[in-house]
Amino acid sequence: MGYRVGYIAWPLGPGADALLGQELLKVQDTIPICPPTLSQHVALAALQLGGSYVAANVAALATNRAALLDALSPLNAAADGDGGTAAPPAVAGGEGAIYFWARLPRGFENSDEQVVAWLISDHGVCLIPGSACGCPGYVRAAFANLKPDVCAEAAARLKRGLAQLVAEGPAVLAGSANAPAPPLAAAARAGAAVTV
Repeated sequence: MGYRVGYIAWPLGPGADALLGQELLKVQDTIPICPPTLSQHVALAALQLGGSYVAANVAALATNRAALLDALSPLNAAADGDGGTAAPPAVAGGEGAIYFWARLPRGFENSDEQVVAWLISDHGVCLIPGSACGCPGYVRAAFANLKPDVCAEAAARLKRGLAQLVAEGPAVLAGSANAPAPPLAAAARAGAAVTV
């Protein structure tokens, strides 16, 4: 998923962890072997631009991150524990990554694809179903690559949709509960306005 290039730096000399260096060398070939030429050019340009470019872009993500975290809040409110114990938050991530993982409420454990199709058709917003990433019952929502005003619109749609999902439960999917979810690409063509 994406064009990736990276490097690892670790200290040498007095006080350096020699064992760490040896262990890193064991896996270093997974980084430089066959990175696409385009990725190499992009990485070089990023290094030449310096930290100010990265800092400005990371700062710009904060607005989108906050909007999306608020949009996912109905899922945290719906999280419940078993036997009176507190449940872990339904929403995680967004720290070192540009997306959140969100656990759907009870009753939707095997319906993440249907939930995504419903959000597309009824609310004009698209997420990635967790089952596409090997995690049914969850959704993935990214907050990068959208301008703040577009992200704010998407977040408002998503929050309305998730509030309805929590309030109505699995009945909200009644029209498609017995039918398989449409392929995501077809569902997107049918009316997805904004992808988060």
